[in-house]
Amino acid sequence: MVICWLMLHLSTYFTEYFESINAIFWTVIVEVHFYILYPLLWWLLRRQSIWIVFGITFVIGLIYFVVASKYTDVGMTRVMQQHTTLVLFWKWVLGVVLAEIYWNKKPLFLLKIFNVKGIVLLFIVLSFVPEIFLKESIALQYERFVMPFISFMMIGVLLSENMRLTGNSILKWVGKISYSLYLWHPLVLLFVALFFENGGIICFGLALIASLAFAWVSYIATEEISINWGKKIINKN
Repeated sequence: MVICWLMLHLSTYFTEYFESINAIFWTVIVEVHFYILYPLLWWLLRRQSIWIVFGITFVIGLIYFVVASKYTDVGMTRVMQQHTTLVLFWKWVLGVVLAEIYWNKKPLFLLKIFNVKGIVLLFIVLSFVPEIFLKESIALQYERFVMPFISFMMIGVLLSENMRLTGNSILKWVGKISYSLYLWHPLVLLFVALFFENGGIICFGLALIASLAFAWVSYIATEEISINWGKKIINKN
């Protein structure tokens, strides 16, 4: 039954399947929904500016989040409804906005901000605000609705001319395997924890090395093949 819901990409709408098999797999289903919705997003982008499209997705997500928070009981059902595709889609579109800025080199005012020396330190400080200065309930909302914009700005700075981190081969490699790393690391941590119950630096080191190794193999065996197929299809057209 679990596999059936996963194949239909509906598991994120049923509490008993929301975190089945692997606790982070619910995000994979949501990401599949994002790609299913991408043709609609592309259609909108051909008719409206990226900022209007982002605004629409943000308002829809905010409304759904407020309604879900108000009319569902405290517990897993509320957590599930607060993490559905409609709620989170605006954060994905925020990444589309950043891609548009990076490739089109506009708007200029944001590019100027990205290139201000030392500004990345400001965003690092802002990212720690909820942990240090805010109450838990407020900090949670800060993480949900403010941190995506801080992350947006930090990534923009890292892509800027002043930082030039895009040319670093190690960072490029980690970037390539990052999605596989995200999927594999909890499984690796579970396995390593069986032998190192108290954790420690050795446990951390083994988990890190094993996670990177599994992610690299996974990338070569799945992602790289799919990327090459995609390139072939695009080149044929």
